[in-house]
Amino acid sequence: MSTPHNGSTAEQIDQLLAEIDITPIGPQERALIDQAVALADEAGDEERAYQARMRLTSSAHMTGDTDAMLASFGWCVGKFDQDPVRFPSEAGGGNDLLFQYKWMAGRVASNPAFPLSQLDAIHADMSERYRRAGVSQSGVLQSRFSTAMDTGDFVAAGRYRDERELIPRDDYSHCEACVRAEDAAYFRRIGQEDKALALFDEIMEQGLTCGEEPESVEANSLLTLLRAGRLDEARAVHLRSYRVARHSPDGLAMIADHLVFCAVTGNESRGLSILERLLRDLTVDPLNRALIFSSRVSIAVFLDAVTRAGAGDTPIRGAQNPDLAALLGADLGENPTAASLATALWAGAEELAGEFNARNGNDDFTGRIARARQLATEHYDLPIAGERFTPPAELEQDTQAEPTSAADWLFRAQTAMFESDQAAVLAAVDKGLAIEDGDAEARVRLYSCVIQTLIAAEQTEGAQQALTERIAVLRASGHPEQADLEERFGLLMFSTATPEDEEALLAELERARVAGAPLEVIADLLFVIADLRMRAQRPAEAQPLALEALALTEDGPARLLESARTLAAFTLLYTEDAPGAAAHLDALLATEGAPHVRMQALRLRAQIHGMLGTPRAGIPLADELLARTARGTNRENTIQAAQLAANLLNDDERPGEAAARIEYAIDLAQRAESEQLIGLRFLLGRYQLNAGAFESATENLDEAYRAEEAAEAPPAARAETLFWLAQAAQGAEENGLAYGAFSRAIELASEGEAFELAARAGILLGQLCNGFNDPEAIEILERALAHAEKVEDADLIAAARHRLGQTRATHGDAAGLEELDAVLAFAQERGADWLIADVTDSRARALGALGRIDEAIPAALTAADAYADCGDEGNAAMSELFVARVLAQAERAEEAVPMYGASIDRLPVGSPAFVGLNLELGALLEQLGRHPEAAAARARAEQAPEQ
Repeated sequence: MSTPHNGSTAEQIDQLLAEIDITPIGPQERALIDQAVALADEAGDEERAYQARMRLTSSAHMTGDTDAMLASFGWCVGKFDQDPVRFPSEAGGGNDLLFQYKWMAGRVASNPAFPLSQLDAIHADMSERYRRAGVSQSGVLQSRFSTAMDTGDFVAAGRYRDERELIPRDDYSHCEACVRAEDAAYFRRIGQEDKALALFDEIMEQGLTCGEEPESVEANSLLTLLRAGRLDEARAVHLRSYRVARHSPDGLAMIADHLVFCAVTGNESRGLSILERLLRDLTVDPLNRALIFSSRVSIAVFLDAVTRAGAGDTPIRGAQNPDLAALLGADLGENPTAASLATALWAGAEELAGEFNARNGNDDFTGRIARARQLATEHYDLPIAGERFTPPAELEQDTQAEPTSAADWLFRAQTAMFESDQAAVLAAVDKGLAIEDGDAEARVRLYSCVIQTLIAAEQTEGAQQALTERIAVLRASGHPEQADLEERFGLLMFSTATPEDEEALLAELERARVAGAPLEVIADLLFVIADLRMRAQRPAEAQPLALEALALTEDGPARLLESARTLAAFTLLYTEDAPGAAAHLDALLATEGAPHVRMQALRLRAQIHGMLGTPRAGIPLADELLARTARGTNRENTIQAAQLAANLLNDDERPGEAAARIEYAIDLAQRAESEQLIGLRFLLGRYQLNAGAFESATENLDEAYRAEEAAEAPPAARAETLFWLAQAAQGAEENGLAYGAFSRAIELASEGEAFELAARAGILLGQLCNGFNDPEAIEILERALAHAEKVEDADLIAAARHRLGQTRATHGDAAGLEELDAVLAFAQERGADWLIADVTDSRARALGALGRIDEAIPAALTAADAYADCGDEGNAAMSELFVARVLAQAERAEEAVPMYGASIDRLPVGSPAFVGLNLELGALLEQLGRHPEAAAARARAEQAPEQ
């Protein structure tokens, strides 16, 4: 009889179970499971409690929650044994009690508190249950094989593996990916790395997958790949596997392997980022002591490498998180460093090794530590990231030296104002005013700093008090006119004036001119009124005042001239006279001047170089600004300076150096917990994509997208990130990821009404699918054309129609020619010569795909001539190559030979295309029996590239 239950509660639980089955494994799924279990228990509905706990067992297994997994599994086994009809082995959602048995022994083996006798008992019970259910013992033997390895009994492991091979497979056997992955681990452990590598290759070549495969076996195989000399492959595997592992709910073991990879390949900086990200996001399973042991060893190996690289004093952020004590240890000191944490981890690993050795009756775990320590002598030169950026040392100065004069403290206060560090400003002012060295001008300007700072902090009363003291110093130092001016207008002289105050200020300016007031009085009024107009967004009206102040102060005090030049530059820039602004900024930069003035000038001048298309000249300015801000306290300023330098470098076609600046900014942003982190990660991915670092770009753009998803960024923003992620994935030859990213980008762009982006993503997705001869490309490109038509962009419409025409023809639809003819007419109307050549070439290939060779050949030759007229010899060569291949395939090889020659003649000697086509021509000539000419073609392929 079923347990009575409330109908609405039962429906609610059923809805939760259905939602659980379509929710990805992770925190959201676990919350749904916990809710379902609680509701079922509260309602006394044991059948549904059973179904929910069966799902809990699977979820806990995949997320590394041993306690929950063992508890829920034990509860379910008890219910099954009590009444197999009410509580069947298969509970829906793909959850099967017999299948779950395969996980239990491994988790028991992972904790030395469980004796080996308990492990044997689990296997005996599992074997009997499998026998009674009429299923193969293959899964039992696989579990015995795996746990024998875990306990260091490799003789038994080999025996169980041999027995497994004799047993027929069935639905309860481990999957092909898992069997090969565990076999590979076995062969690695017994020193037969060639066999391990062969199994790895089988998994990859056959595309075998499972819950954590292939990324788990990829991580496990990194050292084997390196030792086999397959360095480039190891690099690609690391990047691909880590990108998946970092988002795995139970990815600690995989990430630990990636840290070892970083240790032996000289990628300490990347490894530190990986480690700190891991510590930030990690949830430790305290019962899985084997995983804790192996992770301690791997992290210690990596941190030792950091220490050997001279960075042992690097603080490890996140290590003091009490939730990580089970992994890292509880007593790490106040600020654990790479060196100190490594020492603690080795000690912790040794302690666990003793416990496992005692339980297992061997010294296997001690041997693991010894082998790990030997990795210190193993090194492969395989840099992952591009060049690193560090602010140049020549700009470093001892910022700890205590200023000794009021003027020195003034510089310190002004720099702090530039950094928006109010506390530092006020401290510097207090220190400066406490020095009685007779420098009245410095005292006056120190008061100016404190007044502006207090106004910004909306502390008007304090600002007014400081102004009163400033006025007294002005009078005492022989500046009565300036004192009178500030007494009359008060805080209006410090950027608080509004348009309502303008008339009174103008009248005061006129009186000062007529009365022949001191230069500083007139200049100050000009500055104040011009500033008022700039804040009111009236730069054209501010400009005459700024230029008057500049003329007035040309031979005056340096501080007034600096202020006048800065103001003039701003007014000219905001009235769209960038060259004029640049001239004043160049004059400011020609002398050292006050630090805060120089930093502002560096920023503006570098930006103007970017605006005027001269990024190369702006790069040293931006880098100097970056170096100066790096010495300060405001990390946001430094991040902005790094972005400025990166933008200029990218514009100068130096994206690798741009990426280095952004990586530096990301490090700062992580420390400052900056809101700019997502945007910086996006920029890093873009610059890496531009630099051809496709795997790194994929990793960073994927992270940026996930962060945008979590932050619920607007659909169009997420679509743009996916658009670039897809292109990076294509470059990394991860076409499945590219397909998914392009597809989702189109959906999000459409949702956000970013139809231009949707069209561009559709064009690229259509090209990707067409490259695999997938007819879906036609439908994709039709949608892309529809999106392009929504934004009424003629060039975009032509691009979509061009690709659609090509694709239709490729799939045998002659209507594609009509699309291409429409694009050709558009190009001719625009006088777009290169596009005319390109569409003519596409038309030739379309005719060839439709079998109309006699029409295709003259069209391709016309395209070759048109390309050549545009100076595009490379595409001209490809048009002629098309003709050559068409002729060869049509058994007109003699006619094809001169076309090969014409194509080759257009190519740079020694280029990959030049080499490939000469070899292709040589093979054709051999078929024709023209052996001397074939030999000559092959000889040409050996020619050195042109210098």
